[in-house]
Amino acid sequence: MTIQDDSGRPAQRSHVFILRLWLEDLGSGQTDWRGKVQYVNNGEARYFRDWPTLEAFMESLMNKGEPGEMPTNEAEETRCTSQ
Repeated sequence: MTIQDDSGRPAQRSHVFILRLWLEDLGSGQTDWRGKVQYVNNGEARYFRDWPTLEAFMESLMNKGEPGEMPTNEAEETRCTSQ
């Protein structure tokens, strides 16, 4: 069974990112947040200083996508059931 997104294309199984944030000392008592995001699916990484850069990187990778078929057991796990 192939799961499709709204456009009818095969949907990506999942996107996994590792996000690291740290406070960097700029001197003179000033600090600024810095970050690194890594796309686990292919290992690509980017450093960033602002949220728009982070967002653009993540969106670009998710929009590329690697079409794949979701295994049956994974599809079943996404259904909600009450017991």
